[in-house]
Amino acid sequence: MRGKPIILAVLVIAVAAMVAGCSGNKKASSKVVVPNVIGLRSPAAQRLVESRGLRWRWDDGAKPRPSNAFFINDEIVGQTLPPGRHVKRGTELILVPSSVKLVVSPLG
Repeated sequence: MRGKPIILAVLVIAVAAMVAGCSGNKKASSKVVVPNVIGLRSPAAQRLVESRGLRWRWDDGAKPRPSNAFFINDEIVGQTLPPGRHVKRGTELILVPSSVKLVVSPLG
């Protein structure tokens, strides 16, 4: 009977260690790696940024105006966060397109 309490104690310690390890993984998963979008076309860059759990917006000097305008398939020439950096999920990445060519939608 002496062996059972020791085995039970070892099991309790092992389970506690596993639970502690699992909670550490949750912290790690709240961080994401910033992708390198320089050289990609705008739609592909936007999709890649979103797929990593990040938000994006255009550089202030490159906002489409009027509100019913959008960028054509321009290449991304700059980004505000360096590729490879670990950041919190939901962090905003500012994208700089190669030009500010706009297409205005007649729909609105």
